[in-house]
Amino acid sequence: MGIHIGVPGFVKAVVPKIEHPVKTLERAGQAVVKDGFDAANDGFKHLTSSKDKALVKKELSLAQLATDPSKPKPEREAARVQMRQLMGAEPLDQLDPLPASASAQAEKARAATAKTWDPLKEPANAKAQWATNDAGGRKKSDPVNLYVHGNLSDIVRAFQKGGWSIADASPNGPKHYTDAMKKYAEQSAEGLVPGLGGVNQATYHAVNKMPVGNLYVNGQLPLVSMEANNHPLTGRDHFRIFFTGKKDAQGKNIYAVTASRDEGIALDPKRKKTAFTNHFTEKNADAERDYTLKTLLASGDPVAVRETKRDTAGGPKGGLFSGDGKVYDLTIG
Repeated sequence: MGIHIGVPGFVKAVVPKIEHPVKTLERAGQAVVKDGFDAANDGFKHLTSSKDKALVKKELSLAQLATDPSKPKPEREAARVQMRQLMGAEPLDQLDPLPASASAQAEKARAATAKTWDPLKEPANAKAQWATNDAGGRKKSDPVNLYVHGNLSDIVRAFQKGGWSIADASPNGPKHYTDAMKKYAEQSAEGLVPGLGGVNQATYHAVNKMPVGNLYVNGQLPLVSMEANNHPLTGRDHFRIFFTGKKDAQGKNIYAVTASRDEGIALDPKRKKTAFTNHFTEKNADAERDYTLKTLLASGDPVAVRETKRDTAGGPKGGLFSGDGKVYDLTIG
């Protein structure tokens, strides 16, 4: 048992209070945020996405070649295979299994309660649907920029053939992604663009199954989410598929797709758990909508395309928006 000696009051008054190191770091962080965070973040964001843009441009060129009827079939098939490899998809003869939400039973159950609807009969200035950050629909995030008619199983398979990977929605999804990231880092010191950085196809595809955060449409979570081009330090293309609760005149269920692109990693002083980083998103979702359609058309599956308009040009404050208000209405199969 030691002897406790109290500190005289006059010493307490004179000696400055010693601050806990964590508090010191927090104050320093607040100063950075206040004085130079925006400028630092602009520079950080500028470094992250240039390679992805070049890669997407190449993929779109291959998608165009894959859908060109004037080209021989072997040439179209070769373009499709190369496009899918660049996007990070699995081989065509080894497609990942469909989620339970795409089962025949689930499809039938959705159709039983669906009401008949035609998106093109809505007026051009009709309000757009939004995927939101909350079930109540208050925090708007991504606009619905495609409607897709058909069985969810056919829709998911068509997107897989077009180079998209099914996001891992299992409870072990975060762990699977962490394990994939370790392999990704081991295979490439740069770890930005597989193929150029030495990441093999299996590892790249595993990274492309990164779990996707929850958003809601009409209070409902997505039935399946898909992504492509997931380069952990730069960006990724992704979309969520929701059931609209509607079916068309032919009895096919109608699904809503919210396509958006994460352009890279941004500094975020509110996200301590992710080392103060977060994705930043391309604000105008039109380019991602068009990219999603073009890669789907390159799948080789039959896709009928119609267009409609929605009043989305303004968008929610601080969120995504559509510059032209265009929404594609697709039928698969």
